[in-house]
Amino acid sequence: MRCGDYGYRLIDSGAEILEYDGLGGDVTVPDDMDGHAVVSIGLCAFVARTAVTGVTLPRTVRSIAFGAFEGCTALERVEFPAALESVGFRSFANCHALQSALLPDTVMVIEDGAFNGCTALREVHIPARVKVIPQDCFIGCASLTEVTLPEGLERIHPHAFTGCSGLQTLKLPQSLTEIGTAALTGCPRLTDLRLPEHFALQRRALRLGYGVYWQDETVIVGNYGAIPQKDGTLFIEEYEGDEEHVALPASIGGKPVTRFSQNLFACVDAPKTLSLPRCFTSDTDGIPWGTKVTIRA
Repeated sequence: MRCGDYGYRLIDSGAEILEYDGLGGDVTVPDDMDGHAVVSIGLCAFVARTAVTGVTLPRTVRSIAFGAFEGCTALERVEFPAALESVGFRSFANCHALQSALLPDTVMVIEDGAFNGCTALREVHIPARVKVIPQDCFIGCASLTEVTLPEGLERIHPHAFTGCSGLQTLKLPQSLTEIGTAALTGCPRLTDLRLPEHFALQRRALRLGYGVYWQDETVIVGNYGAIPQKDGTLFIEEYEGDEEHVALPASIGGKPVTRFSQNLFACVDAPKTLSLPRCFTSDTDGIPWGTKVTIRA
């Protein structure tokens, strides 16, 4: 069935949009189709509509389905309805211009890859009803700098934030029980991350920089392996990255880092530059030949 620029079908609770073939621009989806309330944006309804720059969804919409807006590369803005409950698989994947995803507090489910490849995404709101950050959810969202995950969230699935290269702060709730394999791979600027207190009981080493993954019963965070010292500081013993420009963290998990091993770069290619915090006391023996060193405040 058709109504204006839309193809739709009737489902139990109302109308589901199946297709949009309008001119694009800033689109306001109507709240009814021939008198039937629009309750769902269906499978691939707007897929690859590259002329669409903005979308306002009606207050009646409760679900956004598989790939509904995938590949809408010019889409900058989405106004989500207050009654929305679910955001489907890859529903906004590769929306390269999308700048915010402020999901209403009614949302309970976000599916895999929902915002995969949204390279301009700068702010997100994860509702308190969401229990899982799904696999591949924010892959490549390089413009994200800070994300706060709500109390009540239980799991971060594998590759959830892979390639969020601008991410600096990730606030984790105490309710978190699982961080999946490589959930933060490719997040070199992530310097503000504190694991929930109960993770300390199953942690032998804490790394910060690139990825979060499980190794036996140990949660490893990033490229750095650090050893606690008696004075409350940390000693960086291990580095596994391949960056050309390395900035050693001033702190890991809230504990200051003051020294690193002389063999830190023995098993990797020497970085071109090495940035050290002013508080470091390590001597020059651990700095590879040819590496330019800078001291930052």
